[in-house]
Amino acid sequence: MAVSVSKKADYIVVECQSECNIFYVHELYQSLQAVIDEKPAKVIVDLSQVEDVDTAGIQLLLWFKQQLAATCELTFILGDSQTVGELLTLYQLDEKLTHSVEGNA
Repeated sequence: MAVSVSKKADYIVVECQSECNIFYVHELYQSLQAVIDEKPAKVIVDLSQVEDVDTAGIQLLLWFKQQLAATCELTFILGDSQTVGELLTLYQLDEKLTHSVEGNA
């Protein structure tokens, strides 16, 4: 799995490619923890290139959202990633991860 973290304008952008599953969750965790440590004001997590996701990946994304909820505007982008969208819908999490989060909302 390739994870890239970059700054664009006033956002930190986390781009996940290929897989977000139990085999790559530790690598993704390290990248997300580094973002949390920066205490950003705005973060975009781009999941549009993810082709495989499992519950370990979803749990990590929910954890990330919880860590930043009080201090950061957080946006998840699914794009055309049918795999991610279907799993979020299956677990009724699509509303939790696909809308922008501002403050404690």
